[in-house]
Amino acid sequence: MKEETVTIPKQEYNEMLNHIEFLNCLEACGVDNWDGYSDAWEMFDEEMKWKMKVQIEENLYIESDTHCFTIKEYTGKYNEKGEELSKTHGYFGTLKMAFKHVLKMKVKQSTATTLKELLKEIKSIEEYIDSQIPV
Repeated sequence: MKEETVTIPKQEYNEMLNHIEFLNCLEACGVDNWDGYSDAWEMFDEEMKWKMKVQIEENLYIESDTHCFTIKEYTGKYNEKGEELSKTHGYFGTLKMAFKHVLKMKVKQSTATTLKELLKEIKSIEEYIDSQIPV
């Protein structure tokens, strides 16, 4: 099975590496003995609870965490830990961007045989998305 990858700008990657190294230095200097250390972990755990998983159709879902929205397609198969396997179709900054990607996915699956049919299908999907997400 191919491991999922994420593409980010090099500057953001370097900043993440710097933050990791800084956290390692903090822990080496005893920050884990600080009174607020456990509070920080509780705060982090609470933020991670802000996840949503909403079914779009069949095995296609939109999920979120504190940073972005993700479109995932679940396979119905499970790994050795009992976690359901999925294919990630993308990461998006807004819900509307995520649904625009779903539109692209639907267009690629279209069975329209004429441009008129395809445009009608696209318009119908766009209107539905816009009516559901007024943002």
